[in-house]
This record gives sequence, C-alpha cells and structure tokens, in this order.
Amino acid sequence: MTTDTERPDEVAAPHFEARLWQELERVHGQQRRTGSGPDPGPGPGPRGPDWRRSWSLRVGIGLVAAAATLVGVLVVRDPGGGAPDPDAPAAAGDDPTGATDPTDPGTTETLPVSIETRIINATEAAVTDSIVKVTQVDAAGISGDTIMWTDEQSGRFRSLQLNLAGENSFDSGPAVPTEVDTPPPDFPDRPNVSPLDPDVPQILTRTVDYCFQQYTEADNFAVPGSSAASDIREQIESGELVADGTQVHEGRELLKYQEVMLEDPTLTDLGWLLIDPETYRPVYRVGYPGSSAEYTMVIEFLPRTPENLAQLQPPVPAGFEKVDQLRGDGERADAGCSL
Repeated sequence: MTTDTERPDEVAAPHFEARLWQELERVHGQQRRTGSGPDPGPGPGPRGPDWRRSWSLRVGIGLVAAAATLVGVLVVRDPGGGAPDPDAPAAAGDDPTGATDPTDPGTTETLPVSIETRIINATEAAVTDSIVKVTQVDAAGISGDTIMWTDEQSGRFRSLQLNLAGENSFDSGPAVPTEVDTPPPDFPDRPNVSPLDPDVPQILTRTVDYCFQQYTEADNFAVPGSSAASDIREQIESGELVADGTQVHEGRELLKYQEVMLEDPTLTDLGWLLIDPETYRPVYRVGYPGSSAEYTMVIEFLPRTPENLAQLQPPVPAGFEKVDQLRGDGERADAGCSL
C-alpha cells in the first residue's frame, strides 16, 4: 500500500491549477494529472500538428513506447497520409489473409493493431477536435472540487475551484474570447525553453476571487494547455496504465486500466482508469484510492462550438471589483473562505 508521501509530485493538486496563472513557476515544477502533463495535442496552427508534443519534449518530458497486446488488424494505405482509422474497412481487392506484395508500392499492408493503439488514436482524435472538460472530485472531502476546460488547439485553459460547499471559490483562465480558429501560442523553437523564458508569449489572463468578490486581468506567460485526457494517452504509451479486465460503472461494462509505477510494477494501488469500449475514449478515473489524496475524475469531450469555447473565459459576476492584485491564501483563510 502506498502512502501519501511516496509520490508527492504526482498527487492531484487542484489548487495548483486554480492558481495556474499566478504561480506559473511553481505549477511547472509540480506538473501532473490535473491538466498539466505532456500532450500530443495535434491541431491546426502555425506550429503544425505536433507543436505541443515538441514543446513537452523541449521542457524535458520524454515518451516511452508501450508494449501492446495485439488483438486485431489495421489497414495502412498511404504512409504519409496521417493516422489510420483503426475501424476502416478493407478496400476492394485487399487480401483478407493479410498477405501483401512488399515490392509493390501501391499495395496495402495489413498490420496488427492493439486495443492500446485504438485508445491512443481515439483519445488523440478526441483531444484534437474537442474541448476536454474534467470534473475532479476530492473524494476525501479535504478540499473542494475542481472543474477544468482545456482547448488544446488554441492552448487555452480554464480552472474553476469550488469550495467545500460546492460554491465557486477561485476561477482562472483567458480574459479574451477563444474563437474556433484561434491559433496556439507561438513558442520559441529551441530546446530546453523554460515557461518563464522572456521569449515565451504572454496572454491576458483573468482571475476571479469569489471570497472577496474581486478579479484581476493581467498579462501572464502562456503555458500550452494540456488535459487529463492527453496525459492518459501518454501513460498508455509509456506503459503506466495496463489492461486489467473490465469494470461496471453506472450500469455499463467498461475497459479497466490499472495504474502502475514503472520503477516497481508490483505497486497497483495507485488508481485505475475506465475506457468506453465503443469509442475507446477515457471516461472515468480514480486516483490513490483509500488515501487522503483520493480523487475521481469525470472526463468529457465537448464539441469546439462557439458556445463551448465561451466556457474557457471566466465570467465576472455583477458587482465584483477589478483590482491590481488579489489577496493571498492567508487572508482568504482568515475570512473563512475555503482555499
């Protein structure tokens, strides 16, 4: 059984997310599952389809190839035509046995595909075309819940922290509207760039404090938005999430993936993930069960409509005062407000 102190850098920390724009350096040093892991994030924009993966690699986060169990076949046609559809039917003339002539450049090639590959491809496609909404619940009831919206095409991110009563407490996100064609930030194209590098672009950020009914708007360093869904994709690739049968959740039998520590695969009490067997998308996650750090996540993929993109911008309730600087956590605690 793990303890709360064995993996301090990996415990879900919704307060870090709620103060993403104010405490950027601290958040960058403690990135983890609540929307801060590395991300493949393909999508349109001046940096091409792999801009966010490149950024993640530049800040020192690597990927490890996952060993997968082969369970099907995948028809691969044009090697330069992008990711294949794992459910695409074979074209007319394809040999159902999988035999091909490798000397013929026009022939199809039949390759095995794993469920893990289907999950990775489906999650990547969903992240590309959606706003990922994650509702994280503090199962231990120590702190409030957090709702996060991430649009990885534009790199925009919003985090809304609730108090123990379920009321809005702290809200942070872009102060400017996000459009369907909003491009991602143009980050410096060189290795080992810090998020606080002066060449990293800035974005006008709004932070709303419901405790004192105040808000700020200021330029802050932009951080590539990444979601819990893309972090899951990375973990399946690296082998940190491994198949563990099925589990019934809300009346449906879903694929279950157990989280393991690569350094010690025998540690399997870190949590688990549930995958929709029809869409191959992650839908529900449990972290650190039975500990004071236990949390659950509900993962949703919202269409990139103007209405859903508008959710990325924190609203300012009527009567809230605009200030130059918000009060600190100590003053919030003295005022009886949950952090």
